Amino acid sequence: MSPSWTPITDRGPRFRQYVRARQIVLGPMKASIPEDRLRILSYNILAESLAHEFGAHLYRGTSAHELAWDRRCAAFLKEIEAHSPDVLCLQEVDHFTQLKRELAARGYQGRYLKRTGARVDGLAIFWRTARLRQVFMDNIRFAESGLRDNVAQVATFELLPAEEQGREREGSPVPSSPPPSPGRPASLLREEVLQQQRSWAQWQRRRRQAAGEGSGQASPRQPGSDPPGSRGEATSAAAAAAILPFTFIVSNVHVLFNPKRGDVKLAQTRNLLHAVHGASRRAGGAPAVVCGDFNSAAYSDVHCFITSGELGLQAVDRRWASGQVRGGMCVEPEVEGIGRGWYRMRRRLLDELASGVIRGYAPKVPVPWTEEELAVAFARLRSRPGVEEEGGEEFDGAGAGGLNGAGAGVGSSAGGPRSGDWIPDGLPDTDPRRKMLLTHPLTLRSAYQAVTGEEPVWTTCHDGYMGTVDYIFYSLEPNGAPSLEPRGVLLPPVAQSLRSGLPNAHWPSDHVCLVADFDARRA
Repeated sequence: MSPSWTPITDRGPRFRQYVRARQIVLGPMKASIPEDRLRILSYNILAESLAHEFGAHLYRGTSAHELAWDRRCAAFLKEIEAHSPDVLCLQEVDHFTQLKRELAARGYQGRYLKRTGARVDGLAIFWRTARLRQVFMDNIRFAESGLRDNVAQVATFELLPAEEQGREREGSPVPSSPPPSPGRPASLLREEVLQQQRSWAQWQRRRRQAAGEGSGQASPRQPGSDPPGSRGEATSAAAAAAILPFTFIVSNVHVLFNPKRGDVKLAQTRNLLHAVHGASRRAGGAPAVVCGDFNSAAYSDVHCFITSGELGLQAVDRRWASGQVRGGMCVEPEVEGIGRGWYRMRRRLLDELASGVIRGYAPKVPVPWTEEELAVAFARLRSRPGVEEEGGEEFDGAGAGGLNGAGAGVGSSAGGPRSGDWIPDGLPDTDPRRKMLLTHPLTLRSAYQAVTGEEPVWTTCHDGYMGTVDYIFYSLEPNGAPSLEPRGVLLPPVAQSLRSGLPNAHWPSDHVCLVADFDARRA
Protein backbone atom coordinates (compact mmCIF):
# COMPACT_ATOMS: atom_id res chain seq x y z
CA MET A 1 0.00 0.00 0.00
CA SER A 2 1.07 3.58 -0.51
CA PRO A 3 2.45 5.26 2.61
CA SER A 4 -0.33 7.18 4.31
CA TRP A 5 -0.27 10.95 4.18
CA THR A 6 0.34 12.67 7.51
CA PRO A 7 -1.47 16.02 7.66
CA ILE A 8 0.10 19.04 9.28
CA THR A 9 -1.59 19.25 12.66
CA ASP A 10 -1.09 22.89 13.62
CA ARG A 11 -3.42 25.59 12.35
CA GLY A 12 -0.59 27.86 11.30
CA PRO A 13 0.11 29.33 7.88
CA ARG A 14 1.12 25.91 6.48
CA PHE A 15 -2.12 24.14 7.42
CA ARG A 16 -3.91 22.37 4.58
CA GLN A 17 -7.04 20.29 4.96
CA TYR A 18 -7.38 16.82 3.45
CA VAL A 19 -10.95 16.02 2.38
CA ARG A 20 -12.14 12.43 1.91
CA ALA A 21 -14.91 11.44 -0.45
CA ARG A 22 -18.04 10.44 1.47
CA GLN A 23 -19.04 7.85 -1.11
CA ILE A 24 -17.86 6.39 -4.37
CA VAL A 25 -18.53 9.13 -6.89
CA LEU A 26 -18.82 7.11 -10.10
CA GLY A 27 -22.40 5.93 -9.97
CA PRO A 28 -23.66 3.01 -7.87
CA MET A 29 -21.49 1.25 -5.34
CA LYS A 30 -19.44 -1.51 -6.91
CA ALA A 31 -19.08 -4.85 -5.19
CA SER A 32 -15.36 -5.18 -6.04
CA ILE A 33 -12.82 -4.12 -3.44
CA PRO A 34 -10.25 -1.53 -4.60
CA GLU A 35 -7.09 -3.21 -5.76
CA ASP A 36 -5.01 -0.39 -4.33
CA ARG A 37 -4.87 3.33 -3.83
CA LEU A 38 -2.83 5.72 -5.95
CA ARG A 39 -1.74 9.22 -5.00
CA ILE A 40 -1.14 11.76 -7.78
CA LEU A 41 0.59 15.10 -7.15
CA SER A 42 0.71 18.02 -9.58
CA TYR A 43 2.99 20.97 -8.86
CA ASN A 44 4.23 24.04 -10.73
CA ILE A 45 7.48 24.53 -8.82
CA LEU A 46 8.46 27.94 -10.37
CA ALA A 47 11.60 27.61 -12.45
CA GLU A 48 14.61 29.47 -11.07
CA SER A 49 15.11 31.18 -14.43
CA LEU A 50 11.54 32.51 -14.41
CA ALA A 51 11.74 33.55 -10.76
CA HIS A 52 14.68 35.81 -11.58
CA GLU A 53 13.22 37.05 -14.88
CA PHE A 54 9.85 38.08 -13.40
CA GLY A 55 10.90 38.71 -9.79
CA ALA A 56 10.68 42.49 -10.04
CA HIS A 57 7.22 42.28 -11.61
CA LEU A 58 5.44 39.40 -9.90
CA TYR A 59 7.33 38.75 -6.64
CA ARG A 60 8.03 42.20 -5.27
CA GLY A 61 7.22 41.18 -1.72
CA THR A 62 9.47 38.10 -1.84
CA SER A 63 13.01 38.43 -0.54
CA ALA A 64 16.06 37.17 -2.42
CA HIS A 65 16.49 34.51 0.27
CA GLU A 66 12.94 33.25 -0.23
CA LEU A 67 13.48 33.08 -4.00
CA ALA A 68 16.78 31.23 -3.72
CA TRP A 69 16.61 27.85 -5.46
CA ASP A 70 18.49 25.86 -2.82
CA ARG A 71 16.03 26.91 -0.11
CA ARG A 72 13.02 26.29 -2.32
CA CYS A 73 14.32 22.91 -3.52
CA ALA A 74 14.73 21.70 0.06
CA ALA A 75 11.15 22.81 0.78
CA PHE A 76 9.85 20.95 -2.31
CA LEU A 77 11.53 17.76 -1.18
CA LYS A 78 10.00 18.07 2.30
CA GLU A 79 6.55 18.47 0.76
CA ILE A 80 7.05 15.45 -1.46
CA GLU A 81 8.19 13.37 1.50
CA ALA A 82 5.17 14.51 3.51
CA HIS A 83 2.65 13.67 0.78
CA SER A 84 4.47 10.54 -0.49
CA PRO A 85 2.80 10.46 -3.94
CA ASP A 86 3.03 7.57 -6.34
CA VAL A 87 3.22 9.88 -9.38
CA LEU A 88 4.54 13.45 -9.46
CA CYS A 89 3.72 15.78 -12.35
CA LEU A 90 6.01 18.81 -12.15
CA GLN A 91 5.92 21.95 -14.28
CA GLU A 92 8.57 24.67 -14.74
CA VAL A 93 11.46 22.31 -14.02
CA ASP A 94 14.92 23.69 -14.83
CA HIS A 95 16.99 21.66 -12.34
CA PHE A 96 15.98 18.18 -13.44
CA THR A 97 19.37 16.57 -12.82
CA GLN A 98 19.34 17.70 -9.20
CA LEU A 99 15.71 16.68 -8.66
CA LYS A 100 16.33 13.33 -10.32
CA ARG A 101 19.24 12.63 -7.97
CA GLU A 102 17.34 13.71 -4.86
CA LEU A 103 14.17 11.82 -5.76
CA ALA A 104 16.08 8.69 -6.78
CA ALA A 105 17.29 8.51 -3.19
CA ARG A 106 13.62 8.57 -2.16
CA GLY A 107 12.58 5.75 -4.50
CA TYR A 108 11.50 7.67 -7.62
CA GLN A 109 12.46 7.54 -11.26
CA GLY A 110 11.68 10.32 -13.69
CA ARG A 111 11.52 11.56 -17.27
CA TYR A 112 12.08 15.14 -18.42
CA LEU A 113 10.88 17.10 -21.45
CA LYS A 114 12.31 20.57 -22.04
CA ARG A 115 10.26 23.27 -23.66
CA THR A 116 11.17 24.03 -27.24
CA GLY A 117 12.53 27.47 -28.03
CA ALA A 118 14.73 29.66 -25.84
CA ARG A 119 13.24 28.79 -22.44
CA VAL A 120 15.28 26.42 -20.30
CA ASP A 121 12.49 24.91 -18.19
CA GLY A 122 10.22 21.99 -18.95
CA LEU A 123 8.09 19.18 -17.52
CA ALA A 124 8.98 16.14 -15.45
CA ILE A 125 7.05 13.05 -14.42
CA PHE A 126 8.38 10.96 -11.52
CA TRP A 127 6.96 7.68 -10.28
CA ARG A 128 7.58 5.42 -7.29
CA THR A 129 9.45 2.41 -8.66
CA ALA A 130 8.45 0.19 -5.75
CA ARG A 131 4.80 0.38 -6.86
CA LEU A 132 4.70 1.31 -10.53
CA ARG A 133 6.26 0.19 -13.78
CA GLN A 134 6.52 2.71 -16.59
CA VAL A 135 5.28 1.11 -19.79
CA PHE A 136 5.63 4.05 -22.16
CA MET A 137 6.26 7.79 -22.26
CA ASP A 138 4.94 9.98 -25.08
CA ASN A 139 6.36 13.48 -25.61
CA ILE A 140 4.25 16.19 -27.26
CA ARG A 141 5.95 19.30 -28.63
CA PHE A 142 3.26 21.77 -29.63
CA ALA A 143 5.72 23.87 -31.65
CA GLU A 144 5.66 21.17 -34.28
CA SER A 145 1.99 22.03 -34.79
CA GLY A 146 2.69 25.76 -34.88
CA LEU A 147 1.24 26.10 -31.35
CA ARG A 148 4.06 27.84 -29.45
CA ASP A 149 6.85 26.25 -27.42
CA ASN A 150 4.83 24.46 -24.73
CA VAL A 151 5.13 20.71 -24.28
CA ALA A 152 3.24 17.83 -22.67
CA GLN A 153 3.96 14.30 -21.45
CA VAL A 154 1.67 11.27 -21.62
CA ALA A 155 2.85 8.32 -19.52
CA THR A 156 1.45 4.79 -19.34
CA PHE A 157 1.96 2.92 -16.06
CA GLU A 158 1.27 -0.52 -14.66
CA LEU A 159 0.55 -0.99 -10.97
CA LEU A 160 2.81 -3.78 -9.75
CA PRO A 161 1.15 -6.87 -8.26
CA ALA A 162 1.00 -6.84 -4.47
CA GLU A 163 3.71 -9.50 -4.20
CA GLU A 164 6.08 -7.34 -6.25
CA GLN A 165 5.43 -4.02 -4.56
CA GLY A 166 8.29 -2.84 -2.42
CA ARG A 167 10.98 -4.08 -4.78
CA GLU A 168 12.98 -1.25 -6.25
CA ARG A 169 13.23 -1.47 -10.05
CA GLU A 170 15.84 -0.04 -12.34
CA GLY A 171 14.87 1.28 -15.75
CA SER A 172 11.73 0.79 -17.80
CA PRO A 173 10.74 -2.35 -19.69
CA VAL A 174 9.94 -0.29 -22.77
CA PRO A 175 12.13 2.59 -23.97
CA SER A 176 10.69 6.06 -23.76
CA SER A 177 10.57 8.44 -26.67
CA PRO A 178 14.05 9.55 -27.77
CA PRO A 179 15.23 13.04 -26.83
CA PRO A 180 14.60 15.89 -29.27
CA SER A 181 17.22 16.80 -31.80
CA PRO A 182 17.71 20.07 -33.69
CA GLY A 183 15.70 20.23 -36.87
CA ARG A 184 14.09 16.81 -36.38
CA PRO A 185 14.39 15.66 -40.04
CA ALA A 186 11.62 13.56 -41.56
CA SER A 187 13.78 10.41 -41.46
CA LEU A 188 14.21 10.81 -37.69
CA LEU A 189 10.49 11.38 -37.21
CA ARG A 190 9.69 8.19 -39.10
CA GLU A 191 12.24 6.23 -37.07
CA GLU A 192 10.74 7.50 -33.80
CA VAL A 193 7.27 6.47 -34.96
CA LEU A 194 8.52 2.99 -35.90
CA GLN A 195 10.32 2.62 -32.57
CA GLN A 196 7.16 3.51 -30.67
CA GLN A 197 5.09 1.07 -32.69
CA ARG A 198 7.60 -1.73 -32.01
CA SER A 199 7.61 -0.88 -28.29
CA TRP A 200 3.83 -0.93 -28.07
CA ALA A 201 3.67 -4.18 -30.03
CA GLN A 202 6.12 -5.84 -27.62
CA TRP A 203 4.18 -4.67 -24.59
CA GLN A 204 0.82 -5.77 -26.01
CA ARG A 205 2.29 -9.16 -26.97
CA ARG A 206 3.46 -9.71 -23.39
CA ARG A 207 0.02 -8.81 -22.03
CA ARG A 208 -1.71 -11.21 -24.44
CA GLN A 209 0.66 -13.98 -23.44
CA ALA A 210 0.10 -13.29 -19.73
CA ALA A 211 -3.67 -13.29 -20.22
CA GLY A 212 -3.53 -16.56 -22.16
CA GLU A 213 -1.35 -18.28 -19.58
CA GLY A 214 -3.36 -17.02 -16.61
CA SER A 215 -6.73 -17.99 -18.04
CA GLY A 216 -5.54 -21.34 -19.33
CA GLN A 217 -6.36 -20.34 -22.91
CA ALA A 218 -4.08 -19.97 -25.88
CA SER A 219 -3.53 -16.36 -26.92
CA PRO A 220 -4.37 -16.81 -30.64
CA ARG A 221 -8.02 -17.43 -31.52
CA GLN A 222 -8.62 -21.14 -32.02
CA PRO A 223 -11.04 -22.71 -34.52
CA GLY A 224 -14.45 -23.12 -32.95
CA SER A 225 -13.79 -20.54 -30.22
CA ASP A 226 -16.26 -17.81 -29.29
CA PRO A 227 -16.78 -15.32 -32.12
CA PRO A 228 -15.61 -11.71 -31.64
CA GLY A 229 -17.94 -9.69 -29.44
CA SER A 230 -19.76 -12.72 -28.04
CA ARG A 231 -20.66 -13.18 -24.39
CA GLY A 232 -18.05 -15.91 -24.10
CA GLU A 233 -15.34 -13.65 -25.40
CA ALA A 234 -16.42 -10.88 -23.00
CA THR A 235 -16.16 -13.33 -20.11
CA SER A 236 -12.68 -14.34 -21.24
CA ALA A 237 -11.70 -10.66 -21.50
CA ALA A 238 -12.97 -10.01 -17.97
CA ALA A 239 -11.01 -13.00 -16.71
CA ALA A 240 -7.90 -11.73 -18.45
CA ALA A 241 -8.39 -8.24 -16.97
CA ALA A 242 -8.42 -9.77 -13.49
CA ILE A 243 -5.01 -11.32 -14.16
CA LEU A 244 -3.18 -8.50 -15.94
CA PRO A 245 -1.61 -5.60 -14.02
CA PHE A 246 -3.78 -2.52 -13.60
CA THR A 247 -2.80 -0.05 -16.34
CA PHE A 248 -3.48 3.69 -16.31
CA ILE A 249 -2.44 6.89 -18.10
CA VAL A 250 -1.06 10.06 -16.50
CA SER A 251 -0.47 13.22 -18.54
CA ASN A 252 1.40 16.36 -17.54
CA VAL A 253 1.09 19.73 -19.30
CA HIS A 254 1.91 23.41 -18.94
CA VAL A 255 -0.38 25.34 -21.28
CA LEU A 256 0.55 28.71 -22.81
CA PHE A 257 0.37 31.60 -20.34
CA ASN A 258 -0.70 34.50 -22.61
CA PRO A 259 -4.17 35.34 -21.20
CA LYS A 260 -5.52 36.65 -24.51
CA ARG A 261 -4.55 33.67 -26.70
CA GLY A 262 -7.49 31.44 -25.89
CA ASP A 263 -7.28 29.98 -29.39
CA VAL A 264 -3.81 28.59 -28.67
CA LYS A 265 -4.81 27.35 -25.21
CA LEU A 266 -7.81 25.51 -26.65
CA ALA A 267 -5.75 23.95 -29.43
CA GLN A 268 -3.00 22.78 -27.06
CA THR A 269 -5.58 21.32 -24.67
CA ARG A 270 -7.53 19.64 -27.46
CA ASN A 271 -4.44 18.02 -28.95
CA LEU A 272 -3.29 16.82 -25.54
CA LEU A 273 -6.64 15.18 -24.82
CA HIS A 274 -6.64 13.45 -28.19
CA ALA A 275 -3.14 12.15 -27.42
CA VAL A 276 -4.30 10.87 -24.02
CA HIS A 277 -7.26 9.16 -25.69
CA GLY A 278 -4.92 7.52 -28.19
CA ALA A 279 -2.65 6.25 -25.41
CA SER A 280 -5.66 4.92 -23.52
CA ARG A 281 -6.95 3.05 -26.56
CA ARG A 282 -3.57 1.47 -27.23
CA ALA A 283 -3.46 0.33 -23.61
CA GLY A 284 -6.81 -1.42 -23.93
CA GLY A 285 -9.04 1.40 -22.69
CA ALA A 286 -6.95 2.30 -19.63
CA PRO A 287 -8.33 5.07 -17.37
CA ALA A 288 -6.51 8.40 -17.47
CA VAL A 289 -5.51 11.26 -15.18
CA VAL A 290 -4.79 14.65 -16.77
CA CYS A 291 -2.71 17.00 -14.60
CA GLY A 292 -0.98 20.31 -14.98
CA ASP A 293 -1.03 24.07 -15.10
CA PHE A 294 -3.64 24.97 -17.73
CA ASN A 295 -3.27 28.75 -17.24
CA SER A 296 -7.06 29.00 -17.32
CA ALA A 297 -9.43 29.95 -14.54
CA ALA A 298 -11.96 27.56 -13.08
CA TYR A 299 -15.24 27.50 -15.04
CA SER A 300 -13.69 29.48 -17.90
CA ASP A 301 -14.32 28.47 -21.50
CA VAL A 302 -11.14 26.37 -21.54
CA HIS A 303 -12.14 24.64 -18.29
CA CYS A 304 -15.67 23.99 -19.59
CA PHE A 305 -14.25 22.56 -22.82
CA ILE A 306 -12.23 20.02 -20.82
CA THR A 307 -15.08 18.92 -18.56
CA SER A 308 -17.93 19.01 -21.12
CA GLY A 309 -16.05 17.63 -24.12
CA GLU A 310 -17.13 20.38 -26.48
CA LEU A 311 -17.20 24.14 -26.91
CA GLY A 312 -19.15 26.23 -29.41
CA LEU A 313 -16.83 28.99 -30.54
CA GLN A 314 -19.58 31.32 -31.78
CA ALA A 315 -20.22 32.57 -28.24
CA VAL A 316 -16.56 32.59 -27.19
CA ASP A 317 -14.20 35.54 -27.41
CA ARG A 318 -10.75 34.00 -27.67
CA ARG A 319 -9.25 36.95 -25.75
CA TRP A 320 -11.16 35.96 -22.63
CA ALA A 321 -11.47 32.19 -23.08
CA SER A 322 -8.97 31.49 -20.29
CA GLY A 323 -10.68 33.72 -17.70
CA GLN A 324 -7.35 35.33 -16.75
CA VAL A 325 -8.29 38.94 -17.32
CA ARG A 326 -8.13 42.25 -15.52
CA GLY A 327 -11.90 42.20 -15.04
CA GLY A 328 -11.55 38.92 -13.14
CA MET A 329 -8.78 38.31 -10.64
CA CYS A 330 -5.87 39.75 -12.62
CA VAL A 331 -4.51 43.22 -11.84
CA GLU A 332 -1.48 45.28 -12.74
CA PRO A 333 0.89 45.19 -9.75
CA GLU A 334 2.31 48.65 -10.53
CA VAL A 335 -0.86 50.36 -9.38
CA GLU A 336 -0.86 48.49 -6.07
CA GLY A 337 2.59 49.40 -4.86
CA ILE A 338 5.40 46.99 -4.12
CA GLY A 339 4.16 43.55 -3.10
CA ARG A 340 0.53 44.62 -2.65
CA GLY A 341 -1.13 43.34 -5.82
CA TRP A 342 -1.87 39.99 -4.17
CA TYR A 343 -3.54 41.74 -1.20
CA ARG A 344 -6.18 43.48 -3.30
CA MET A 345 -6.93 40.24 -5.13
CA ARG A 346 -7.19 38.28 -1.89
CA ARG A 347 -9.61 40.87 -0.47
CA ARG A 348 -11.77 40.75 -3.59
CA LEU A 349 -11.69 36.94 -3.61
CA LEU A 350 -12.85 36.80 0.03
CA ASP A 351 -15.63 39.32 -0.69
CA GLU A 352 -16.87 37.26 -3.61
CA LEU A 353 -16.73 34.04 -1.60
CA ALA A 354 -18.82 35.70 1.11
CA SER A 355 -21.40 36.77 -1.48
CA GLY A 356 -21.38 33.31 -3.08
CA VAL A 357 -20.55 34.68 -6.53
CA ILE A 358 -17.18 34.62 -8.25
CA ARG A 359 -17.26 37.41 -10.79
CA GLY A 360 -15.52 37.01 -14.09
CA TYR A 361 -15.38 39.17 -17.14
CA ALA A 362 -16.55 38.59 -20.67
CA PRO A 363 -17.41 41.09 -23.37
CA LYS A 364 -21.11 41.65 -24.00
CA VAL A 365 -20.62 40.86 -27.70
CA PRO A 366 -17.81 38.39 -28.47
CA VAL A 367 -15.40 39.53 -31.15
CA PRO A 368 -15.86 37.26 -34.20
CA TRP A 369 -13.12 34.73 -34.84
CA THR A 370 -10.90 35.30 -37.84
CA GLU A 371 -10.00 32.41 -40.12
CA GLU A 372 -6.45 32.51 -38.76
CA GLU A 373 -7.70 32.16 -35.17
CA LEU A 374 -10.01 29.31 -36.14
CA ALA A 375 -7.13 27.60 -37.92
CA VAL A 376 -5.16 27.76 -34.67
CA ALA A 377 -8.03 26.46 -32.51
CA PHE A 378 -8.66 23.53 -34.86
CA ALA A 379 -4.97 22.80 -35.50
CA ARG A 380 -4.37 19.14 -34.90
CA LEU A 381 -1.51 16.73 -34.55
CA ARG A 382 -0.37 14.83 -37.58
CA SER A 383 -2.01 11.44 -38.04
CA ARG A 384 0.08 8.48 -36.96
CA PRO A 385 -0.11 5.16 -38.83
CA GLY A 386 -2.64 2.87 -37.20
CA VAL A 387 -4.14 5.51 -34.90
CA GLU A 388 -7.56 6.70 -36.02
CA GLU A 389 -10.28 8.32 -33.98
CA GLU A 390 -14.01 7.79 -34.39
CA GLY A 391 -15.63 9.80 -37.15
CA GLY A 392 -12.69 9.37 -39.53
CA GLU A 393 -10.48 12.05 -37.98
CA GLU A 394 -6.96 10.87 -37.34
CA PHE A 395 -4.84 12.24 -34.52
CA ASP A 396 -1.36 11.56 -33.30
CA GLY A 397 -2.14 9.56 -30.19
CA ALA A 398 1.48 9.39 -29.06
CA GLY A 399 2.93 12.77 -29.86
CA ALA A 400 6.66 12.01 -29.72
CA GLY A 401 8.22 12.78 -33.02
CA GLY A 402 4.97 12.45 -34.90
CA LEU A 403 3.69 15.97 -35.01
CA ASN A 404 3.07 17.49 -38.40
CA GLY A 405 5.70 16.06 -40.62
CA ALA A 406 5.59 16.35 -44.37
CA GLY A 407 2.08 16.89 -45.67
CA ALA A 408 0.64 17.50 -42.21
CA GLY A 409 -1.72 20.24 -43.40
CA VAL A 410 -3.18 22.30 -40.56
CA GLY A 411 -0.61 23.41 -38.05
CA SER A 412 2.40 22.18 -39.96
CA SER A 413 5.74 23.23 -38.58
CA ALA A 414 6.50 25.05 -41.83
CA GLY A 415 4.57 28.21 -41.10
CA GLY A 416 2.00 27.04 -38.55
CA PRO A 417 -1.78 26.98 -38.96
CA ARG A 418 -3.11 28.50 -42.18
CA SER A 419 -6.37 30.30 -42.77
CA GLY A 420 -9.01 28.24 -44.51
CA ASP A 421 -7.54 24.92 -43.37
CA TRP A 422 -9.88 24.55 -40.43
CA ILE A 423 -12.81 23.69 -42.74
CA PRO A 424 -11.69 21.36 -45.54
CA ASP A 425 -13.72 21.32 -48.71
CA GLY A 426 -16.64 18.92 -48.89
CA LEU A 427 -17.42 18.67 -45.17
CA PRO A 428 -21.07 17.79 -44.49
CA ASP A 429 -23.22 20.31 -42.67
CA THR A 430 -23.33 17.99 -39.64
CA ASP A 431 -19.55 18.04 -39.18
CA PRO A 432 -18.61 19.75 -35.87
CA ARG A 433 -16.18 22.07 -37.65
CA ARG A 434 -19.03 23.46 -39.75
CA LYS A 435 -20.76 24.46 -36.53
CA MET A 436 -17.54 25.90 -35.04
CA LEU A 437 -17.83 23.17 -32.41
CA LEU A 438 -14.54 22.20 -30.80
CA THR A 439 -14.61 18.66 -29.34
CA HIS A 440 -12.41 16.05 -27.69
CA PRO A 441 -13.06 12.31 -27.19
CA LEU A 442 -12.63 11.96 -23.41
CA THR A 443 -15.17 12.19 -20.60
CA LEU A 444 -13.33 14.07 -17.87
CA ARG A 445 -14.16 15.33 -14.42
CA SER A 446 -12.14 17.25 -11.88
CA ALA A 447 -11.02 15.15 -8.91
CA TYR A 448 -11.57 18.17 -6.65
CA GLN A 449 -15.10 18.73 -7.95
CA ALA A 450 -15.86 15.03 -7.50
CA VAL A 451 -14.79 15.07 -3.85
CA THR A 452 -15.71 18.58 -2.68
CA GLY A 453 -18.27 19.71 -5.26
CA GLU A 454 -16.11 22.54 -6.60
CA GLU A 455 -12.65 23.46 -7.79
CA PRO A 456 -10.15 24.87 -5.28
CA VAL A 457 -10.64 28.53 -4.47
CA TRP A 458 -7.08 29.27 -5.58
CA THR A 459 -3.90 27.46 -6.59
CA THR A 460 -1.61 30.39 -7.44
CA CYS A 461 -1.07 33.80 -5.84
CA HIS A 462 1.45 36.48 -6.72
CA ASP A 463 1.45 40.19 -7.53
CA GLY A 464 -0.14 39.62 -10.93
CA TYR A 465 -2.86 37.03 -10.34
CA MET A 466 -4.72 35.04 -7.71
CA GLY A 467 -6.99 32.19 -8.67
CA THR A 468 -7.18 28.58 -9.82
CA VAL A 469 -5.20 27.47 -12.88
CA ASP A 470 -3.97 24.01 -11.81
CA TYR A 471 -6.14 20.90 -12.08
CA ILE A 472 -6.25 17.14 -11.73
CA PHE A 473 -8.85 15.64 -14.08
CA TYR A 474 -9.70 11.96 -14.39
CA SER A 475 -11.61 9.99 -17.01
CA LEU A 476 -15.07 8.62 -16.32
CA GLU A 477 -15.24 5.01 -17.48
CA PRO A 478 -18.31 2.88 -18.32
CA ASN A 479 -19.58 0.35 -15.82
CA GLY A 480 -17.56 -2.82 -15.92
CA ALA A 481 -14.40 -1.12 -17.20
CA PRO A 482 -11.25 -0.48 -15.15
CA SER A 483 -11.43 2.93 -13.54
CA LEU A 484 -9.81 5.39 -11.17
CA GLU A 485 -12.18 6.68 -8.50
CA PRO A 486 -11.21 9.78 -6.48
CA ARG A 487 -11.19 9.15 -2.73
CA GLY A 488 -9.65 12.34 -1.34
CA VAL A 489 -7.99 15.65 -2.18
CA LEU A 490 -5.69 18.13 -0.43
CA LEU A 491 -7.14 21.65 -0.31
CA PRO A 492 -5.02 24.80 -0.68
CA PRO A 493 -4.41 26.88 2.45
CA VAL A 494 -7.35 29.10 3.34
CA ALA A 495 -6.97 32.48 1.67
CA GLN A 496 -7.25 34.30 5.02
CA SER A 497 -4.00 32.65 6.17
CA LEU A 498 -1.92 34.39 3.50
CA ARG A 499 0.13 37.32 4.71
CA SER A 500 2.00 37.87 1.46
CA GLY A 501 2.05 36.70 -2.10
CA LEU A 502 3.86 33.51 -3.07
CA PRO A 503 6.60 32.36 -2.86
CA ASN A 504 7.25 33.25 0.76
CA ALA A 505 8.78 31.73 3.87
CA HIS A 506 6.05 29.08 4.06
CA TRP A 507 5.44 28.19 0.41
CA PRO A 508 8.38 27.70 -2.02
CA SER A 509 6.52 28.37 -5.28
CA ASP A 510 3.94 30.82 -6.58
CA HIS A 511 1.65 27.76 -6.88
CA VAL A 512 0.61 25.22 -4.28
CA CYS A 513 0.67 21.54 -5.13
CA LEU A 514 -2.51 19.59 -5.81
CA VAL A 515 -2.82 16.07 -4.37
CA ALA A 516 -5.54 13.55 -5.19
CA ASP A 517 -6.02 9.93 -4.07
CA PHE A 518 -7.63 7.40 -6.40
CA ASP A 519 -8.84 3.85 -5.94
CA ALA A 520 -7.60 1.64 -8.76
CA ARG A 521 -10.58 -0.52 -9.64
CA ARG A 522 -10.63 -3.36 -12.10
CA ALA A 523 -13.69 -4.33 -14.12
